[in-house]
Order: sequence, then structure tokens, then C-alpha cells
Amino acid sequence: MLITLAVLLIAQYFLLGRLPLTVLYFPLVIFPLVLVSAGVTWFFAALGVYYRDIGQITGLLATVLLFMSPALYPVSSLPPSMQKLIYLNPLTFIIEQSRNVLMWGLPPDWSGLLKYFIGSVVLAYLGYYWFQLVRRGFADVV
Repeated sequence: MLITLAVLLIAQYFLLGRLPLTVLYFPLVIFPLVLVSAGVTWFFAALGVYYRDIGQITGLLATVLLFMSPALYPVSSLPPSMQKLIYLNPLTFIIEQSRNVLMWGLPPDWSGLLKYFIGSVVLAYLGYYWFQLVRRGFADVV
């Protein structure tokens, strides 16, 4: 991801002659995604000790999330009825905000980012709590 980001920023600099200052917001936009990833990872890691097929299921879920996210198209290209539905994907908001900050020079949606951050903190805490709760039994299963 960092290599792709570097290529994007270099290309943008050479094509436009400048980088938008909103690029500095990018770490703030990505940080909630890191928390979501940590929470989901803790949850599935703990679950994977007891159910070995979780690895195959998470791979499938990750693929579905990727193809159902607006990574290759903007949300605005969808019909209005689908635009609300696509925001059920947890990647959609971060992808849209990253696109706004990196490519279009727009500031992030602060209220949406705050909601996403609060949700990501809750999810990270729940994933960590679940991991700590069930880890006592890891030695018995492994």
C-alpha cells in the first residue's frame, strides 16, 4: 500500500505540479481502519484456534468485501438506491475519504470520520476483549 501511495503522490506531483495539502489528513483517515483491522483480527484469530476453517472463511469474506467496495469506482457512479446500501461495507467510507483527501484535495468528512473512529475503537476493544477472554483455553486446544 505504501508503494502505491508513493507512486500516486509522485505521479500527481509531476502531472499537476503540486500536491494538495489535504494529503496531510491521510493518516487521520487511515487510522480508524487500522483499529477495525486489529479488532477483527483479534476476533478471528481467537476463533480460528477453535475452528480451523476460519482461515478459509476470512479469505472469502475479504475478497467479497474488496469486490463490494468502491475501490475501482466512485460511489457517485452508482444509482441512488445503491449508494446507501454500499455504505454498509466498512471499507466504503475510508476509501471515499482517502480518495477525497489524496486525489481531489477535499478535507475529510469530520463528523463521519468521528463516527467511524468511535465505532472502530469499540470494535477494536471488543476484539481484544474476546481474544483475552478465550485465550486461556488456547493451550488446551492446540
